[in-house]
Amino acid sequence: MEPRFEQFIRERQYFANVSPATIEWYRRCLKWLPSECPTQDQLRDTVLRMRQKGLKETGVKPCSDASMLTCIGIAALSANAYPARRGVTMPSSEAFPTQNVKFSFDKLSTTADTLNAASHRLNEAIDRLNGALKQLNLGIASWVRVWTFENDHVSDIEEIGYARVRGKWGICIRKTVEWADGQEPDGNEWHFADAPRDLRLRAISHLNELVATLNNDAERAAQIISERAFDAAELADTLTAIAEKSRSVKKGGKR
Repeated sequence: MEPRFEQFIRERQYFANVSPATIEWYRRCLKWLPSECPTQDQLRDTVLRMRQKGLKETGVKPCSDASMLTCIGIAALSANAYPARRGVTMPSSEAFPTQNVKFSFDKLSTTADTLNAASHRLNEAIDRLNGALKQLNLGIASWVRVWTFENDHVSDIEEIGYARVRGKWGICIRKTVEWADGQEPDGNEWHFADAPRDLRLRAISHLNELVATLNNDAERAAQIISERAFDAAELADTLTAIAEKSRSVKKGGKR
């Protein structure tokens, strides 16, 4: 008998305290299964073959199709991990979605591969964008709000930005929790690829807005720097003239 079926029988024997007659019935039923993981059609075909042979549950009275299907289905579903316990109601004859579970898991596995591949491509695109921004040598941090939740007690804010995080400039994501009672805000910042995936999914649609905001912030910074540079140049000219005049006065006094 398959190892998983033996494990199933031991669990039923020690956890559910089934009778020796029931244990023997399990063994007789399970021997008819073609594999450890039969399909629904194979389960029903097994029951039909058993009925055609006139198999009885205890050797005295005939068993029902549901009884047969219940027995073989439980073990086939997951004989190695079935959580049998005293007092647990046995599943009905329709409660064995082995094939459906396998199909769903296979589909989930394929979807996960697709999701991870798409996430990898997104991170590569962000890396290229970071490389392009690095060449501009902007040195300016900009943030765009992605999502906000607010009530009378707390504000939960998510943002995407271009900033210096842990000593490195790049596209980043920031999550901040602000408290209405005046407590210090709680927050965290990540480089884009390191942020939780759900935050990245919400933030990516704001990437164009971030670039536009970064451009606006850079233009304002350039204007401010130009104005301050002009002011600094005027101040430097004034101070230079005062210093030259002071040196001339000193030289005249020495004569």
